Amino acid sequence: MSLKGLSDEEIIESLYESLEDDSRVTTDYIKIECSDRLPTISGRIKSDEELQILEDILNDLIDLPEFENNVWVDDTLAFADHQEQEDDDGVEFDKNTDEMDSGDDFGNDEEV
Repeated sequence: MSLKGLSDEEIIESLYESLEDDSRVTTDYIKIECSDRLPTISGRIKSDEELQILEDILNDLIDLPEFENNVWVDDTLAFADHQEQEDDDGVEFDKNTDEMDSGDDFGNDEEV
């Protein structure tokens, strides 16, 4: 993909589109700005691997000759992603109570 002849806004749009199309990089916490045809990518991603993929996409697939990379790895995003996955697996917690009902009698003070 060539970005020659594109305005700053078109470059931003093309970069977002390319990253989202690839789907190996989460763009939820990435911001792209462009001034005088020099893109600046900033924000957070969840792993070193994702950072490398981002750089590969920008360098190789898009053939971006020059850009400023201010993206950093935020391990809490990987943890949050993992928590969301667990929540999606059907595990539900009652946030309205401090008690846990496991259906057993452990800790029951009554004599048998």
